[in-house]
Amino acid sequence: MSVSIRTRCAFSHTGRTSDLCIGNPPFVRNQDLPAGWRGMAAQAIADRTGVQLSGLANGWQYFLMLALASVKPDGLVVQILPFDWVYRPTARAVREFITTAGWSVDIYRLPDGVFDDVLTSASVTVIDKRAPAPEWRFHAVLADGSVVPLPTATGGTAGLLSYARGRSSDGPIVRRGLSPGTQKALTLTEGERVHAGLWIGTDVVRCVTSLRPLPDSLTDLDDSAFKTHLQDMGARCWLVRSDRAPSPRLSSYLDAVAPAVYDTATCRARDHWWQFAMPPTPNALIAQAFKGERPKAVVNTVGAKAVGGVCGLHQVTRAEAAGRCLDADLNTIRANGAEGCPRWFGA
Repeated sequence: MSVSIRTRCAFSHTGRTSDLCIGNPPFVRNQDLPAGWRGMAAQAIADRTGVQLSGLANGWQYFLMLALASVKPDGLVVQILPFDWVYRPTARAVREFITTAGWSVDIYRLPDGVFDDVLTSASVTVIDKRAPAPEWRFHAVLADGSVVPLPTATGGTAGLLSYARGRSSDGPIVRRGLSPGTQKALTLTEGERVHAGLWIGTDVVRCVTSLRPLPDSLTDLDDSAFKTHLQDMGARCWLVRSDRAPSPRLSSYLDAVAPAVYDTATCRARDHWWQFAMPPTPNALIAQAFKGERPKAVVNTVGAKAVGGVCGLHQVTRAEAAGRCLDADLNTIRANGAEGCPRWFGA
């Protein structure tokens, strides 16, 4: 048996001769993919599989499709993927391709935090082309390394809920968290804020980029809870103010940011890379993703902006937010619609 290592673009390979393809494809957001490379890779996938990937597909989708196209009809594909590929609309074409082909899929959800600085849940996905009975099976890998089966991707019996259409109404509205273009530069930890000499209120405002640090028992994110669980724990909890001319302090900070940090499609499209529309302040904050019966949610007493994977509940009072959100009356929220809503607001 001979072994050779080839250094070249993976997409220059056109054969389907491999028995096994193991990979950890790069997690590059669609906004950060070079347009030329994305066009080349998308065309290569379309030519080989007939699948036209979504223009919003992140980098790993191209490599997963390349792996599926490169192994034999009885081959095996094993990839480390974001767990959200099992439900994201942008990956629908990939899922439908696998389902139509009749391949068997085993997805092992890894414990949160298994990869440092990764803000999405990871999985090991095994796609077996030779399986006699095509089936999608879900598993959870626990912290001690043991594996338990899951009845559905969500871990519950209800399975995944569909997206709801956004509605314009006077009732509760849930909006996605702000995507400022680059959290690395436009959201700061307390240490980074102090080091840059930025003033609270003038240069930065409070924000929440993840509800994971908050204890499950917390229902009210007030000043004390914000300081204890986010500010003092090194979370990115300060959002640069872009709705006013920057102070000399903020200007100095923004000028010192390396261009590579804000080299994203969103930032490049702006006259000023750092200037985005400041979002309204929600009266409750809700996790976009969750593994239990309901998402984590807190009343937003501290007045933080929702960023990234944190959604905001708007057009309700704080008292109403406590009743609708913290009592998990999701049917009430669904009935009133959700704008840019996450997956758990079912149609």
